[in-house]
Amino acid sequence: MPPLDYRFVWNNYDHPALVAAFDMSTLTPGGLLKNLARTGAVYDATINGAPTYVPPLIRAKRTKCMDFGGVNEYLSLANPLNGLATLSMVCWINVDTLGRILFSRASAAGTYLFIQSAGGGSIFRFSMSAVECDSKNAIVLGRTYMVCATRDGTTSLLQKTYVDGPFHKQISTGANPVDANAFIGQYWDGSIRYDGRIDNIMFWNIPLTQEQNWSLMKSSIPRM
Repeated sequence: MPPLDYRFVWNNYDHPALVAAFDMSTLTPGGLLKNLARTGAVYDATINGAPTYVPPLIRAKRTKCMDFGGVNEYLSLANPLNGLATLSMVCWINVDTLGRILFSRASAAGTYLFIQSAGGGSIFRFSMSAVECDSKNAIVLGRTYMVCATRDGTTSLLQKTYVDGPFHKQISTGANPVDANAFIGQYWDGSIRYDGRIDNIMFWNIPLTQEQNWSLMKSSIPRM
C-alpha cells in the first residue's frame, strides 16, 4: 500500500495546486458550483437542465451529489485546463449507461474524459489531442470509482490514467489544445450526455502521482 499524503484529500480546497473544484452539491448559493479563483479566473459552472441530487459517492461527505439523466443535464464553465502543459483531473463516478462523456472541451481533437464500451463492461478513457489513454480493467455499471487522468508536460508529454488510486496506463500525447469553454457531463458538440452520478470533480496544475491518488481515495473512504 503506498504511503498517504494528507495534503491530498477530497475536501482540501485550499491546496495551492488545485485550479478548480466542484462539490456537485446543493450547498453553493445561486445554483453555481464551488469556484477557486486564486489567479483571478472564474470557473463557476452553470447548471443546464435539472439534475437530481442523491446520496454522495464519497462516504466521508455529508452533502449530496449530482445525478445526470443522460438527456438534458450538463454543466458549462470556462475551461480550467486552458494553457496548462501539466494537469490532472479527478472525480468520483457511478455510471448507468456506457459510452458517455464526463468532461470535454475544444473539438474532436481536444481533451475529454469518457466511459467507453469494452469487453462486456466499460473502460475509463482520457483523450488529449486525439491520443487516448484508457484504464486496463473494465468499469462496472452501478459501482462507484475514483478516476484520475494526468498529463506531465515535463516527461515526454506522458498522459496517464488511474482508477481507485492505482496507476493503470500511460501513453505519449501531443500539445494541449487551447480553447475557452468546457463541459461537465456532455461532449463538446452537445451530444453524448452523461448518464449517472458525478461527485467532487477537481482540476489540478500538477500531475498527481499514484501515492497522491491513493491519498485522495483513502480520504474519501476512511474505512478502507
